[in-house]
Amino acid sequence: MLQSITALSRRLVSLAQSDDWSEAESVEAERQVLIQQYFSKSPGDQDPEQDRQALQILLDLNEKVMGMLRDRRQSLISDLQSIEEGRIAARAYSSNRK
Repeated sequence: MLQSITALSRRLVSLAQSDDWSEAESVEAERQVLIQQYFSKSPGDQDPEQDRQALQILLDLNEKVMGMLRDRRQSLISDLQSIEEGRIAARAYSSNRK
């Protein structure tokens, strides 16, 4: 199951890198289901070292996506600020023209 989660995590990183946030959201929903299933079951006869390594990979991939999300959020904030500044300038121009 960790292999499936890791594969989805890698796909999520790829989608984030290509700025396909809509598809990334869909993959994340699927990934969350598997993560919940994984952590709700008993460990059984799994290799703890193998699980530790897989979980470390997942954490690294999560950090990568979170960094991209922070960058995208900051970019959107900057874009919105520019739009607002443009509106203010347009209003000032319009009011001074009359």
